[in-house]
Amino acid sequence: MSIFSYALSLFVLGFYLVILIHISRLDDIINEKTPLIIELKDNIPPEMKESLLEYVKARDYTFDVKYIPKEKGMEILLEQYGDEILVDSAANPLKDIVKLKLKNDFVEQGKYKEFIERIRANPVVEECIFEKESAEALKKNLAGINSIFLALGIIFAVISFVLIYNNLRFILHADRFMIKNLELIGASPSFIKRPYIKLAIKIGFFSGLISILLLSGILIFLNYKYDVFNVILDAKTTLLILISMFFISLLLPPLFINYLVNRYLHLTSKQMYS
Repeated sequence: MSIFSYALSLFVLGFYLVILIHISRLDDIINEKTPLIIELKDNIPPEMKESLLEYVKARDYTFDVKYIPKEKGMEILLEQYGDEILVDSAANPLKDIVKLKLKNDFVEQGKYKEFIERIRANPVVEECIFEKESAEALKKNLAGINSIFLALGIIFAVISFVLIYNNLRFILHADRFMIKNLELIGASPSFIKRPYIKLAIKIGFFSGLISILLLSGILIFLNYKYDVFNVILDAKTTLLILISMFFISLLLPPLFINYLVNRYLHLTSKQMYS
């Protein structure tokens, strides 16, 4: 029961920790996933288009730069929505566009505004669109969710500590008379603690192992089932969380056992029966 309850607590704590840390990464992901669209004017010379493309690609804060002619844009729309989006005789209402993404640091520092103004000032540009407001609204919502998960993580951390502490206390409470007798016949505290420390390490090892296997299985399933987790989950961060969980699982039980044995060693005869 001690191993099962501790493993379950570690699993829940680890799961919320993974979500909490990766939600904070979503802010960076949103910045770099929000495209900047440059609409070009009609009937402009090809060399002017090339000049704009070269300028955009040469910036060290831009990436994934694509030129999409209006014919290609119409093909994409027709694939998504079908022929009903156009009247039979309607001309193509779309513009040639340059689609690109901006690096997170550049967006966070607010430098994108100056870049957009320079692009708009270019004579071949009709309009420059960056859905920053929508991204900001989404990030604000994520900040609220982040706070909720932080609170839940703290709650589950406290529950984990309380559960393992109480389970170990129940184990030692049953042996309190034996512990006192060993002390009375001259056994050293380290000798008395040794078997309980070994038990605590065993509980911590198997609890940590079970919780890591459970959490790894859940994350692999989510990563396989939902494409969004391929973007959000960072392998190194997740591995660091799993390793931290295992060390916590090994560390806490011996610390609690050491404290509890010391406590029972200092009990009076009257307190032993309470």
